Amino acid sequence: MKNGASEQRKSGKGAGKAGGPKVAAMHAQGDRVVVLVGEREGVRVRVTATSIPEKDAARLGEQGWMASVGHVVRVIPGGETIARVAMVPQADGSAMASAAGLLAEVQLPDSIPVHRRGAGVLAGHGEASQVPALLVGWKGSSDPTCGFDEDVVKETVCPIIGALAVLRGTSASSAWFADPADGSISMLSGTGLRTSARVVIEDNSSSVLWAEGVVSAVGEELEGGDMKPRLGLAPECVEHVSSLVTGVEVTREWIDGHGAALGALLAVILSDPTTGTLGLMRARPPKVIEHPVMRIATWLGEKKRAVWVTAACLVLVVAGPIAFAWGRVTILDSKSQSLKKAKETRKALDERGAVYAEVKKSRWPITKLLSDISQATPLGVEITSLTIDPDAGTGSSGGSQGISISAIAGTRAQMNELQANLNKAGVFTAVGTPARSESTADGRVQFSMSFGVANAMAPVAATPEWDWATKNIAVRLHGEGASLKTPPVGKATDTPGGSNGGSRRSSRGDSDDTASKPTTERKEAGGVPTELKDEQIAKMDRVTAMKEMATRRTYPQKNPSLDASTKRRLEDEVVKLKARIDVLNTAPGKAGT
Repeated sequence: MKNGASEQRKSGKGAGKAGGPKVAAMHAQGDRVVVLVGEREGVRVRVTATSIPEKDAARLGEQGWMASVGHVVRVIPGGETIARVAMVPQADGSAMASAAGLLAEVQLPDSIPVHRRGAGVLAGHGEASQVPALLVGWKGSSDPTCGFDEDVVKETVCPIIGALAVLRGTSASSAWFADPADGSISMLSGTGLRTSARVVIEDNSSSVLWAEGVVSAVGEELEGGDMKPRLGLAPECVEHVSSLVTGVEVTREWIDGHGAALGALLAVILSDPTTGTLGLMRARPPKVIEHPVMRIATWLGEKKRAVWVTAACLVLVVAGPIAFAWGRVTILDSKSQSLKKAKETRKALDERGAVYAEVKKSRWPITKLLSDISQATPLGVEITSLTIDPDAGTGSSGGSQGISISAIAGTRAQMNELQANLNKAGVFTAVGTPARSESTADGRVQFSMSFGVANAMAPVAATPEWDWATKNIAVRLHGEGASLKTPPVGKATDTPGGSNGGSRRSSRGDSDDTASKPTTERKEAGGVPTELKDEQIAKMDRVTAMKEMATRRTYPQKNPSLDASTKRRLEDEVVKLKARIDVLNTAPGKAGT
């Protein structure tokens, strides 16, 4: 493979046409090499696909269909790469790509050279102020270059997981590639904070063990049980990629053998600032371009030119030192500028890391979290137990469960409403389906749930329904006109009649009147409130009417299987009781009766 460039220069074939607009992607699979040649046509890419023996890969420059190829990108095996996911701040594409490149320098092992590191932003998978970035390092020792002249054809490499990121696009589905040649399985899944990228090695000594390893890693079975490369891609991703490519028919079977090469080809041709350097990693360090002044100094320093240099120095004894001094100042100034910029970037990262460290050490605002949970709790849900464990973590990864509650709800709809409110609050995370729920003897639902804290300091995204100051619990329970200062019937109130207060009575007559008795004394068998006559309603005081109206409002909610006729009767009585309360509220001197 290394003598391909010399053969190309000797034969003269393809050398004059190289350096053109076309891009070639190569993926070695056993004793064959899949080759895709692509050229951009507007918003789409025209692709030519073929495969050649591995031994002929070094002579690609002599192939006629490789004419006008100016860039060759080769897919490197997944087993020779490591992959990580890090979050970068939401910004424009170039800024996020730069941030991802800095993270690749910091988080990837120091043993991996800079030119063998790549980073790109997974566009379309961000959350609020953060976007996931894919960091890839090539730890392998193989040299997949084809030996082209670097001045004529640019050669780069692309990791398989980088090609998966391009094929997956903005889809939330998983993408994976299983390569039995080296037993590697590259996987990319999740969105936002839950995005993950990894490369695992499974036993490929037999097709049975290999199939079991693939099922264990990605959860999908291999069809046919053979030892061929397989690429797992969602149907919507295949359809999207097919809309970008012309010249070949992109099918499910075609993707298995050509998908990795196609992803590398699109990473180079359709590259934007967010894809970063995923398709531009190099097998060797880039060619260093020396400063013109240094080239002149090197040329003058050769022994065979020493005499001429000495003679020139005698002539330029005054101008020579000045010229050399100017050259040295220019070089030092260019280097000092880059060092200054690097120091400023490192200082900003250190300051940001210090802030994150302090935030991580700070304790949770327990009182605020209790208030946030209280606001999100709907009417009809009673929290019987609440546990807050700050040591469980902030929950930013979505896995910790720092808060646990046990509660009783009137209906399952109220339980679901509590779960939805906690998700909408913007403070909590990982609020899933209650871990345990069971119905009680009185028809209510007893349940428990756990969740974490994403941002304890964030203000709650409250809605008007959560404002308990504008519409207090008395109004929610008993309707408009109710007051928190008016106790329910049968409760003691502070009156001048005694130290413990007297029982509140109706000012309209006999306290033994059936119209003023509590609801619990006037129920039919089975618990259904009894029918109220108009004359009974007319004799009720304000407190009794409110109590009767609340009872008839809540009973159908607690008993969804109530027959239609009884439900209509209760609704009619609620309307009459509301009218009685309005009359008492407007009567002069009788607002408290």
